[in-house]
Amino acid sequence: MFTLWSICSALYLYALVSEAVTTIKPLNLEVLAGENAVFQCNTDQNETASWQWFKNLRIPVATENGYVSEGYSMTVSMGTSELTKYNTTIEDDQTQYHCHYISDSSHAYLTVTSRLDVIYPLCGTNTTSVNSDKTVLISCSAKEGNQKPELQWYRNGVKLTEQVDLFDGKSSYFDEITYILTIDDEETVFMCKAEGPAADENQSCQLQLRVPPHVYIISNATSFTSGGSLFLTCKTMSPWKITDYIWTINNELLIFSELKYILKNDGRNIEIFDHHYNCNIFIRCDVTTSSGLVGNDTIELKYEDKTSNDSNDLPITLILCLSFCMFFLGLCIGILVKFSKVLKSFRSVFINKTKSDQNGSENQDTSTAEPCYQNTIIENDRTISGEMTYSGLVPTTPSIYTEVNQIKVNE
Repeated sequence: MFTLWSICSALYLYALVSEAVTTIKPLNLEVLAGENAVFQCNTDQNETASWQWFKNLRIPVATENGYVSEGYSMTVSMGTSELTKYNTTIEDDQTQYHCHYISDSSHAYLTVTSRLDVIYPLCGTNTTSVNSDKTVLISCSAKEGNQKPELQWYRNGVKLTEQVDLFDGKSSYFDEITYILTIDDEETVFMCKAEGPAADENQSCQLQLRVPPHVYIISNATSFTSGGSLFLTCKTMSPWKITDYIWTINNELLIFSELKYILKNDGRNIEIFDHHYNCNIFIRCDVTTSSGLVGNDTIELKYEDKTSNDSNDLPITLILCLSFCMFFLGLCIGILVKFSKVLKSFRSVFINKTKSDQNGSENQDTSTAEPCYQNTIIENDRTISGEMTYSGLVPTTPSIYTEVNQIKVNE
């Protein structure tokens, strides 16, 4: 059974505890990584007791005249105790502390922040669709920093719609927006700002969309002849306002006061009449925006010389003429050959008839001719006897037969 003394002692202690007030400050302490964190506890009790410090509810950190964890120190004075955590790290972030002196104090929280590196945030942009779709993707990224700063976009100083930062699952995070451009955004300044305890007040990055217009020339022909006409269009793709079109041919500025050039649709179209270019020409169109951005395109038109075309046709014409002449000549030669054969046939008939007539005459002349002579020819000391007959041939030169007549006649 409890004695009267024990009961009284318990009641006394309860009265002390119920009346004891132990406070801790600050209740929320924020320090940068590497700095020291100091908490202080006070009590209004004069009773003798010992101080104790705990973290995360019941983990002992330090005890008066007793245990002190590594990295901590504890001091005690009249009704006051201080706990110091040296060289805080990110691992110490959101640690909970409280003290005990007869009674427990409230719970205080330690927040440890780390500065965002001065190179962050980083601004980036994808401008591939600026001219075609009049949109741009702008992105802002950062790495580390505790607590992670919020990345926020501004357009000419005005905050854009709130965007939730995206994380890569590690220490990097970013914010990106697909922004639809208007004609007023040609000189717009986009700014991404890191906002939060880990960032400096003016820690930001900026970008400006200096994207020149996309230009291409459309021509009604790819080649031309001297004295003809050309019609060309300078097409542009850009969200910006186009203020000027400048045309040049072979690096010479076109003078539109001349009658052979006509400019239409604020310079987008040009028509060239009765030109006398006799070589390939390079036509260029330069386009300028209101802020001075310049885009251009150049095309080459090939010159076709009709005279050279005619001269190129000359060998073909000559070949055709020569072929025709050769054919005609061959035809004529064939006809002549056939005619000569016919003529030769008639001639042979005529000659045969003439010979037959001559043979008849010779037969008639034989009756009046001189009688045949018998002669002997001496050859190589031999005597050859023979007869020589002259049929119808009357010697015109007597000397021919003189030697013959002198030959001795053998009986």
